[in-house]
Amino acid sequence: MTCGYGTAIMQVAVELLLPQKLTRNTQEPISRVLFRTACLTAWGYTIVSVPWHEWAPLSYSDDVPRAKMEFLAALLEGVLPPGALPHPTRTDLDVKMLAKSGNEV
Repeated sequence: MTCGYGTAIMQVAVELLLPQKLTRNTQEPISRVLFRTACLTAWGYTIVSVPWHEWAPLSYSDDVPRAKMEFLAALLEGVLPPGALPHPTRTDLDVKMLAKSGNEV
């Protein structure tokens, strides 16, 4: 994800940390993940990591797309400059979901 704010470009990478990317007993990222994070950071990316145990319960929500969008928006608010992230309304989400499913809007 690239966010242009004024004249500056901010590069953000969102990574889902699955169980195989974490140590079994401490749930810390394994060395391969740490290396990738170090490389991306050196290339100018800001890394946002999402642990699987926080992401998975969102799949059992009544409104899965909205729950996941709100979760990611909350994570990115701490990284992106104020006003860089649009806050979708319920109507916007309904239109996007209907368009994706091929139904009339």
